[in-house]
Amino acid sequence: SNDIPADERRRRLDAVSKQLRDCVLSDILERRTRTDVEKYYKDDMESQGLVFPKIVGPNNLEYIMDDELAQLFSDTMTIIAPTEQEKLQTDEWLRYFRYRAIEYFVDPANERKHTGRGNRGVNDVAKQLATIMQILLVKRLESSFTAFTQSLLNLRRYTENMIKMWENDTIFVCPQIDVNKELDYDEKKKKRNKPVTFNDCVEDIRNKILKLTEEGRNERGQNAEYKRSDFKEEYIIKLKEDYRLISSLYDRWSRNSEDPKFDKFKESLKPELFNPQKNTSGKLVIFSEAIDTVKALTRAVRAKGYKVLEITAANRDDMEHTIVENFDANYEGEWKDDYDVIITTEVLAEGVNLHRANVVLNYDTPWNSTRLMQRIGRVNRIGSKEPFV
Repeated sequence: SNDIPADERRRRLDAVSKQLRDCVLSDILERRTRTDVEKYYKDDMESQGLVFPKIVGPNNLEYIMDDELAQLFSDTMTIIAPTEQEKLQTDEWLRYFRYRAIEYFVDPANERKHTGRGNRGVNDVAKQLATIMQILLVKRLESSFTAFTQSLLNLRRYTENMIKMWENDTIFVCPQIDVNKELDYDEKKKKRNKPVTFNDCVEDIRNKILKLTEEGRNERGQNAEYKRSDFKEEYIIKLKEDYRLISSLYDRWSRNSEDPKFDKFKESLKPELFNPQKNTSGKLVIFSEAIDTVKALTRAVRAKGYKVLEITAANRDDMEHTIVENFDANYEGEWKDDYDVIITTEVLAEGVNLHRANVVLNYDTPWNSTRLMQRIGRVNRIGSKEPFV
């Protein structure tokens, strides 16, 4: 009734909910942990041949960087993700201006096109984009030096694209269009089998903007073409400073031929990861967030003579049956042993059984604890035939 005060209605609802939970749901809902099942349903487990693998580890594979490489690593972190203290001590750090153009509009009307939800202005939106790129670079650095140098190369090209647009007085700000992909001359040349110019790419982007507008999907006119005069002159100065830092850092890393983490992995493959006392299944699951790392690991493991199944978002659906046949202990069809190792991105971190293997390697750090548990859960599953994972 509307005559009852809100606090009293809330109190009565809580009381009814508690009574429903205690007198009805508690008797018909039951969730048991593995410990509960082993304790109270031991006979049922034995009759069904049900075994819960024991958890062993985690185990570390430690690697050491020499002084020169450690210094390069430290300098790199200062440049790509400095602490607040480091920012006070040096100006030599990336601001990710490629992703902050909307902060430098001259006309406030253009700024309003790119405001975020709530009270988030263009500074907040730009800062978020820059932070995303910063996190990506740090993740790639921790993943593998191969992935990091490729990411640096990409960032340099993306920054160069913005500089080139500025020099040609044709600047696109398009949240819904991958402008960097549209400005990839080499890729377009391969597809069209003929030379491609900057103007060709510009026309492609203009056509995409027009299509979004005609379809009513260009909200607030966010996807648009601008001139140099639409931006403050200081933007290009800051953009070129970022380009200088990225180029310098890339040159330093391109001269580095050491990757002790990768070397330690290759050294440990047979004696540790395929040690028959630990790896009783003879199969191995390896996770990495970076596709470039996955590809490098695949080449290294194949060179050691192992049969590798490489999975990314590009082939996950096509290889689904192959994954099941080779790595799913619950598969009721004919098991196959066409592959010893599956190396995958996060695309297989959930929703799939890989528990014919009993060893999982996190080659790079899972930055999310839930994702870590999901990865381990691929091999730590009911139906595993191995005594431990």
